[in-house]
Amino acid sequence: MISKSLAGPASAGTVTVVWHSVVLQYLPEQECRRIDDTLAAAAGRMPLHRLCLESSTAPYTSDPVVRLDGTTLAVSAAHGLPVLLGVR
Repeated sequence: MISKSLAGPASAGTVTVVWHSVVLQYLPEQECRRIDDTLAAAAGRMPLHRLCLESSTAPYTSDPVVRLDGTTLAVSAAHGLPVLLGVR
């Protein structure tokens, strides 16, 4: 689905933001890599940012962090509250 959404060119003056929250832990590693590759390819064609709330690494047992384009912005508790901005 993400491949179709990002297949065409962006309209002039448009910035695309892809948001996902606590989904990667439910996907096979191959699917996670496919998503990463799709987003990287799209970012080469259009202004695109990735904003997510995900645990740091598999097996996804740590508290999730908020990231923008791979940069940690905040740390969250397991279900989103509280969110501690600026904590890395």
